[in-house]
Amino acid sequence: MKLSYFLNAAEELAEIIWPIKEKLGIVDLILRGSVARRVPTPVDLDMVIIHNNPGLDVYQGLLRNKRFKSDREAFYNLKEHLKEIDLIKLLKGAKVDELISKELFHTSYMNISYFTDNNYRRKWNSENNFDFPQIIFNEGLLWNPSTKKYDIPALKKYTLPSKVKVS
Repeated sequence: MKLSYFLNAAEELAEIIWPIKEKLGIVDLILRGSVARRVPTPVDLDMVIIHNNPGLDVYQGLLRNKRFKSDREAFYNLKEHLKEIDLIKLLKGAKVDELISKELFHTSYMNISYFTDNNYRRKWNSENNFDFPQIIFNEGLLWNPSTKKYDIPALKKYTLPSKVKVS
């Protein structure tokens, strides 16, 4: 698949999600990885969801502990953590739905508390690659609803706290 397909899938996802982001507890969508770097032939679509939804923290833990056999199974489980929103129904037929079925759509979930709560940040860093936040925010692009593109460097909005020792 070409870069344009992955970019279109990410943009289509944002256009579906953005109008209901408050109901989902989503603060920002970050495009990262090879698609954000505009590699001509990316192998997958990587995104980070910045949120304030405790259910997404639980879901991130399940993903991290590899509780699912496939991306499709994980995505179906996400429904349990979003209460009244049926993302499966909303995304049916969208490009990202195809990427999920082909195991080519990967998300990480970071609570907005990462930026203000040392305990949350320490726990998140210990459960993920410690350098992952630096990578996310150095290469990441935020969804811009005005332009309908991922065109805002993540570091323009977010300042990473100084490194926290993982105990």
